[in-house]
Amino acid sequence: MKIYISVIFALLLFLSCNDHGNIQNIYFGYRENEIGVIVNNTIKIFYYSDNDWDKSWKEWKEGEFTLPNGYKSVFGYYDNSIGVVIDNVVRFFYYDGRWEEWKEGEFTLPNGYKNVFRYRANEIAVIVDNVVKFFYRSEGSWKEWKEGEFELPIGYKSVFTYGFVGIGVVVNNVVKCFQHSSSWNEREGLFEIEFNVGKFTLPSDYKDVFACSDNSICVVEGNVVKYFYHHFTYIWEECKERKFTLPRGYI
Repeated sequence: MKIYISVIFALLLFLSCNDHGNIQNIYFGYRENEIGVIVNNTIKIFYYSDNDWDKSWKEWKEGEFTLPNGYKSVFGYYDNSIGVVIDNVVRFFYYDGRWEEWKEGEFTLPNGYKNVFRYRANEIAVIVDNVVKFFYRSEGSWKEWKEGEFELPIGYKSVFTYGFVGIGVVVNNVVKCFQHSSSWNEREGLFEIEFNVGKFTLPSDYKDVFACSDNSICVVEGNVVKYFYHHFTYIWEECKERKFTLPRGYI
């Protein structure tokens, strides 16, 4: 009997660890080449200084943001703003000398949602029942872009904004790029011209992957974020000088 219960518990634990739902975003892309990291319920934001005399990651200390109690997840939204999920509602905060809440922008998530992330400017994507639904702001309210619904492939692990108008989907440790014209199609490149570099094979021990700019992705291995990009080249390259060590105490 004890063995039977142990087997059931192990199975439930396995299934919960492999569920895509309600993902806690520990780190995320904030603005272009900036990373947000949650440390002790506080978002710390780091930016890459690309000056000739100083190429290193630095903390934007004025931008620290204390998360509200009961938050579920966080994502970079648009320019200088973030989305925070609390009680199945997305609340938006923007920085203008200090953090302010954009109360008119509140968005109630649909029942059964699994995750939410930024799509394009002023748009969000919500995963519901293995389908990505898109919502945009128009005339002071949120509206659904129904023609843009995207059915996720079987076995996907995670989804994120990728390139200018695409999404990246991780399937079998490979990032695949999909873009919408009149319908969703898998592409070999990020942009309108073909590069044959859209697919990216992730390291076997990766923890997470997210977009850090329009032509780059960040891959988390251990406590290090590695930066991969392609800029009018036909292969993915690692920008080793942009390797970022996560701060102590991150979730």
